[in-house]
Amino acid sequence: MTMLLILALALPGQVGYWDGPVNVGELNTPSGDHSPNLSPDGLHLTWSSGRGDLPGYPMGAVVEATRLSRHHLFGPPTAVVNPLPGDGIIVQTGTLAYSALYLQSPPGTWSLTIFEFRRPTPAAPWGSGVRVPEFIGPYQDQNVSGTADGLRLIFSRTIPFNPEIFESERPDLQSPWSPPILQGRLNSPVSENQVGLSPDGLMIVITRPSQNTSGVLFHSRRRSRSDPWSPPALIAGSNLPPTYSSQPTLSGDGLELFFHSNRLGRGGDDLWRCRWVGLSHENPPRVGRAFLLHARHPQYAGRTCQFGMALSSTPGIPIPGVGTVPLNPDALLLLSTSGQAPQVFQRFQSVLDSNGEATATIDLPPDPALAGLAFSTGAVFVGPGGIEFITNGVDLRIIP
Repeated sequence: MTMLLILALALPGQVGYWDGPVNVGELNTPSGDHSPNLSPDGLHLTWSSGRGDLPGYPMGAVVEATRLSRHHLFGPPTAVVNPLPGDGIIVQTGTLAYSALYLQSPPGTWSLTIFEFRRPTPAAPWGSGVRVPEFIGPYQDQNVSGTADGLRLIFSRTIPFNPEIFESERPDLQSPWSPPILQGRLNSPVSENQVGLSPDGLMIVITRPSQNTSGVLFHSRRRSRSDPWSPPALIAGSNLPPTYSSQPTLSGDGLELFFHSNRLGRGGDDLWRCRWVGLSHENPPRVGRAFLLHARHPQYAGRTCQFGMALSSTPGIPIPGVGTVPLNPDALLLLSTSGQAPQVFQRFQSVLDSNGEATATIDLPPDPALAGLAFSTGAVFVGPGGIEFITNGVDLRIIP
């Protein structure tokens, strides 16, 4: 298979991109649906809905729907999540939630301040919100998004006019948040209105205004939570005037993006979904832990999928007539594609299922010397004539 990476000639391929957008028709109503938030496992979606067709269902409440898998439709909303007042409510379907509330402080002025809500289990009622003291100040903090472990928060802060993106961290759930740090690479001369941080903290989707619309989506990645963000790239299809796209939220496997938009749908704001075509990952690479790589392209179901791992993605391996594999032909690539370390590189060669998806596992050894090692991953889809599709590369760094 390694020789195929280097020698095969085939049809032109493409790198990763978001497909769609597709209207989440089973959830939308003529009254408007907005501010979606997806649980890390992708099975629970909460949002603010204008529907009032169920007994005891308050208009504009934060509601929840579930599904069996990404390939199933969502069922009807079966529970009303305890209403959490605020702007851009973020409900992680777990034990933590964040919301920005308007406060009168100092007297005669108003500010938006972040509150944290907790509950002992995902099925328990939410407790009263607690104002996060580390974020108190003369500014507007809103549109907060956090990691699944509750240790990173990203939000937009208005100082003094245009909202810009800040990030804060804490070592555990009992510790205070660090002073928020301006995320320079994510900000621009225009305002950054909403943000959606992936559950592992390594990908972000940003809403920015443009000349034609008040909301356009961009995405960015980083190797680890301590590495800088890549320059934000436009998500195609999110910039079609006169529509806007806003309130992005990402799944834990990196394969789904939900947001709301006023593009032609069922009326008012509707929930929309994009799915990633290419390579993504689930959970950060950690010493002594396993993490997952996902490859997806619906048009290549039944093809062989070969994953690879190398110490660098530059300059890569050029495949004439196809593109460039974003992996260097080094010793790590040879090891990961040879099948000689199956206990570490599991299912690195497999067949894309009927949905055009394949998953591989890297089971990192419990060796502290691996911490800090940067590496790159990629995949190719191989058909009868050779390599037919080259995915995007994903650059990562192993953490302790």
